[in-house]
Amino acid sequence: MILSAAQFHPSDDNINKNINIHMELIKKACEEQVDFIQFPEMSLCGYQREKAELSAFIPNDTRLVPFRNISSQSGITISMGAPILIDGKLHIGTFIITPNQEEIYLKHHLHTGEEIYFYENTSHNPQIELDKYNLGFAICYDIENKIHWEKAFTRHTDIYSAGIFYLPGSIKKLHAMVTKQSLEYNMNVIISNYCISTYGMEAGGGSGIWSRNGENIVLLDSSSTGLAIAEKHEENWSGKTVYI
Repeated sequence: MILSAAQFHPSDDNINKNINIHMELIKKACEEQVDFIQFPEMSLCGYQREKAELSAFIPNDTRLVPFRNISSQSGITISMGAPILIDGKLHIGTFIITPNQEEIYLKHHLHTGEEIYFYENTSHNPQIELDKYNLGFAICYDIENKIHWEKAFTRHTDIYSAGIFYLPGSIKKLHAMVTKQSLEYNMNVIISNYCISTYGMEAGGGSGIWSRNGENIVLLDSSSTGLAIAEKHEENWSGKTVYI
């Protein structure tokens, strides 16, 4: 099993350009025989609040066709973020596209200020089977809430995968938290962050993957576009970075 966290500098408000960046990273991941790739929070449009409704996606959105095609052709599972409109309510969500199905995860815990524009939702919380492992999802502020980790643990989650937007000053704290939580809840963890900037703020990069024993397997730098890749061999992991 090979996992990856994607990191890039989004083009705010330019969804087509972001789709092209996603596809470039996914194709690179396919070259590396990756089974699963995680993108940051609202990766398809860049982090948004005030303009999020203008960038909103819907279930079965036709703009996701290229991702459905490459997943079907290569076997890769893709997790990418967007504002998602469901039943007239706007959510911060994740599209999970596999070769055989498409699921939506919606953010459970909103950061202060997000509640003005988005709704919380706990009813969309899928698990995906990936090479006999249970893959569960989170979005940014979800990971700051222990109840979210606890629920994932009770569902026997093996891999906890989060798309985030964290600033440079929070990265060390984030890494320390993930190290602690992966060990405490016995889960492998994937964290995908932006680099450079989005929403007019600097992004901290530092995307990476941790084993269930709290070991950081691989970590990207603070400012480069690329992939953090971790491969499981029996009970051991190996990691590498690929920058593009």
